[in-house]
Amino acid sequence: MGPLSGRLARFGRAWLCLFGVLWAATAHTQALTPEISRGLLWLQNQVQLDGTLANEGTSIATALQNRTETAQTLKTLSTLPANLADAISGETEGNTEYLARSIASLALAGRDASALVSALSARQNADGGFGGGPGYDSNALDTAWALIALKSAKAFAPVSPAVGYLIFAQASDGSKKAGVARRAPRI
Repeated sequence: MGPLSGRLARFGRAWLCLFGVLWAATAHTQALTPEISRGLLWLQNQVQLDGTLANEGTSIATALQNRTETAQTLKTLSTLPANLADAISGETEGNTEYLARSIASLALAGRDASALVSALSARQNADGGFGGGPGYDSNALDTAWALIALKSAKAFAPVSPAVGYLIFAQASDGSKKAGVARRAPRI
């Protein structure tokens, strides 16, 4: 087997694995295994009356990161509690990741996130990418978070320039090109 056929075989196996993961993710609508049902019940019981999560103060992730990941999981497997969506919408930290996480979660909850989408869109830099906040140079991670949020909210106008930024910023070996701006704020 030559180098090209080996790469094609690995590519085919990767796609097969991805298909399996996607199939498994959608198969939940048919029946949950007992293990997943127990895990889902546990996760549902973590949501407190005020929308916070039990023990979120002991997590290495921030409260909003925990809440948005919980919201996505609950929406995928069951229902997203309104009090959890309320707690997410009350987030005041304004970095790009948090703004994007809030938009995606509120879109999952069927809530209007247009004001947050406008705030996020206003952060798009001239190169098409997004930085960690207003005045920050574009970077791949924050641009990816913005793309997730924009897709979730079905706000497609800023998407093409952001994808263009990511394509430009990627070197042929998959790394970031030298000279592409880092996360340092512009002064």
